[in-house]
Amino acid sequence: MAVFTEVTSAEAGELLAALGLGTLQHMQGCASGIENTNYFVTTDRGEYVLTLFERLSSSSCPST
Repeated sequence: MAVFTEVTSAEAGELLAALGLGTLQHMQGCASGIENTNYFVTTDRGEYVLTLFERLSSSSCPST
């Protein structure tokens, strides 16, 4: 399984709300992947993939 870091529904819900992506309805860990933690999340505003980069520093991630 590609979930290396466990994220609770409460933690994911807080993040999604802070990003303006809606209220968490469903969350499931992705079954594939080798390096990062991935969750499929569904909110009342859409479907998303939540990725936690396990091996990158914050300076390595692209900024928006």
